[in-house]
Amino acid sequence: MIRNCYFGVAGILCNAPSSWCGSDHYRNRDRSLREIPRDIPHDVTRVSLENSRISTVPADIFSNLSHCTSLNLRNNRISEIEDGGFNGLIDIENLYLDQNRISTLQGNIFSSMTFCDHLSVTQNRIRNLDNDTFSGMQHLSNLNLGYNKLITLPIFVFDNLKMLKTLSLNKNSLQELQPWVFSGLEDLQNLCLQDNQLRTLDDRTFSGLTSLKQLDLSKNKLQSLPPEIFSSLLALTQLKLFSNRLTTLDPESFAGVIGPIQLSLSAPDEEWFWDCGSLCWLKLEERLSTVTWYTVTHGLSIKSYSPRCGDGTSWEDLKCESESCGKL
Repeated sequence: MIRNCYFGVAGILCNAPSSWCGSDHYRNRDRSLREIPRDIPHDVTRVSLENSRISTVPADIFSNLSHCTSLNLRNNRISEIEDGGFNGLIDIENLYLDQNRISTLQGNIFSSMTFCDHLSVTQNRIRNLDNDTFSGMQHLSNLNLGYNKLITLPIFVFDNLKMLKTLSLNKNSLQELQPWVFSGLEDLQNLCLQDNQLRTLDDRTFSGLTSLKQLDLSKNKLQSLPPEIFSSLLALTQLKLFSNRLTTLDPESFAGVIGPIQLSLSAPDEEWFWDCGSLCWLKLEERLSTVTWYTVTHGLSIKSYSPRCGDGTSWEDLKCESESCGKL
């Protein structure tokens, strides 16, 4: 069995026939692999161990891979990451842990990954995060935690992520969000909270998100929004609220929002209706071009996410006898 690899331009088989060594890439091709190999060449920059049966990330298993910038562990059976499991990955930029069986991410688990830019842990079973889970990841710009089982978020869990641009928390079971939980994310531009169990929001939930451009709150159970909830979102350009239990919007919820803003209030063909008579203030904003509607194209047709009115009137045909002053 070949244990050492010569890295030529084309690459050769390594540990034949189970893996491939390119000029800088170690790739496992054995779908029955149950353990992370301990003989991965120390000078590779990319390691791909996806689509196997790995169940554990042992302590210090990657300690000699100081040049590795990308590690792919997608679609395994990982349920345990030992303390120090990612030690040595000091140059890592991209880490993929999607489609595993991880239920918790303990404190300081990624602390050696100072230069990590992208972390994806979707489609796992994560119920718990620690305030120090992402400690040391000060250069992280993209964090995807979608399709897990999170119910709540520790209040300081994101405090260290000063350079984060995109945070995806869709398809979890979040029932509440603590005030100020996102306050340290001053560079965040995209926040996805779609398809959770949120029923209420505090007016300080989004405090500090002065760079946020896109906010997705669709497919939750929101029945109302507090006044000034979006007041600190000075850069907001897109807001998705469709498929909730909202029937009206208080213009005071948008106090401080500069606009223009693209709204999504009703998905095409959804069976939830708005009291459009109470949304006349939005009609004025629409005419002032401070509000536009998100649209999708299906073939030759264009479908708008403007409100579906409970009395059967289309939003386009809605007539308002009196209109409140615009707020955006």
